[in-house]
Amino acid sequence: MIYWILGILIVIIIFFIFKNKDKFKRKPISNTEKQLKNFIEKAENQGQSKEQLKQGLIKSGWPRRLIDKYL
Repeated sequence: MIYWILGILIVIIIFFIFKNKDKFKRKPISNTEKQLKNFIEKAENQGQSKEQLKQGLIKSGWPRRLIDKYL
């Protein structure tokens, strides 16, 4: 009996994963995000702290979600 329940649960989990596999794929980053990523990398290589970068990007109007993603 327990094996049947476990088997059914495994089938349900596998079905859920395959049905929603597109939700788990990493989306390609946009050109704007590439620019932000490159800017952050350059600034860090030049010695700017993450806090300085974060404050400057926030003042420039960048979304916090993107800032946090790349910092």
